[in-house]
Amino acid sequence: IPLKEPQWHGSVDFDSLDFGLELEMKDGSIFYIYWGSEFHQYGVSILTETYQHTGLVRIWDVTEYSRWNPLLGMTITSVDIAWNQLKFNDESTTPECPQDLRLTFENDKHVYISALEVWPDGNRDYMKDHITVFFSQTDAEAYNIGPF
Repeated sequence: IPLKEPQWHGSVDFDSLDFGLELEMKDGSIFYIYWGSEFHQYGVSILTETYQHTGLVRIWDVTEYSRWNPLLGMTITSVDIAWNQLKFNDESTTPECPQDLRLTFENDKHVYISALEVWPDGNRDYMKDHITVFFSQTDAEAYNIGPF
């Protein structure tokens, strides 16, 4: 069933994306942040070119009506990577891999990006084929994202 409305903005706490997001810089360069497998399945990955879209991918320009809007035109001054090793109930662990990014902008605002999926009931699945974006430190802390 085709979706007529974007599904990425269903929560007041975060944006939820099935594949990833593209950030277009002032110079026209593009950084694609998505879930990848360079270190372990479903960590955070970054490409320095646009993702090769297929007809099965839905794309929405969120600059007009999203939480990204106040950050448009701002310079990203730093990117911090949080590496995590996850432990499961059976005591097995994953290799350490990049799980979260924190983007810091010139106005000292932060955006937190995680290879995480939050379900409607509040359950969280890490290392998923999903990207979740948090726009406040309070929300990042509540979900244990990045340095929290």
